Amino acid sequence: MEDNHSYYWGIVMIGAKIKHLRKGRNMSQTMLGKYIGVSQTTVTAWETNRTEPSSTYVTKLAELFGQVQNVGVN
Repeated sequence: MEDNHSYYWGIVMIGAKIKHLRKGRNMSQTMLGKYIGVSQTTVTAWETNRTEPSSTYVTKLAELFGQVQNVGVN
């Protein structure tokens, strides 16, 4: 298994997924925050797994990234 702190017992944490999807769209954290209505600091907190987005923001992220069933933890 890949040695990466974004994995926890083989499960991708939501922060790593958000970061991967954001970078895949060539978006900055600031841009993502503006699209969904949060600060860049909040996006950083999500991506570093210090906090998790509420269900409202998970829905917004899913709609933005076209990942309606895949934004949450695998």
